[in-house]
Amino acid sequence: MTEFASYALASDGTIPRWLACGTLSTPITDILSQVVPATGTPFGEGNRWIVNFWAFDPESAALKQAIYQRLPTFTWTPGQPPTLHAEGIGNLRWNFADVLEDQIVDFSLFNFSPALMQGWLYAGIESPSALEVDAELITIGPAPDASISAAAAPRRALR
Repeated sequence: MTEFASYALASDGTIPRWLACGTLSTPITDILSQVVPATGTPFGEGNRWIVNFWAFDPESAALKQAIYQRLPTFTWTPGQPPTLHAEGIGNLRWNFADVLEDQIVDFSLFNFSPALMQGWLYAGIESPSALEVDAELITIGPAPDASISAAAAPRRALR
């Protein structure tokens, strides 16, 4: 049986410590060229400069949604709970991560060209009995894949 570290929830009920795998950064220049012209002036309506704007700009949001819809389907599915320094996704390792003041684990990296950046978090919640939990996932950008599973075997887990 694998032993997991055990931590209390923060005073505000959040999970302060996680196992993190990422950042997996994948260039998307091929997909970008399907959506916006790669040559000519980058400025002006419908041109590539808008990729750098925040998603709340309507033109930026529409462009990013068009790019997102063309991304290949991510096929990884969770198996056994990860362990510290074990092999993770995309030849990355699972590492320890504390949340920042805003309760975020920051996976952002600087890229010289547009890239898909992906990161994964894991925390197990230990409870003496079944319970219903309300949870909030905070993300910048799409987060379509959240996996929550209940383990049948008892174990010490992150909590």
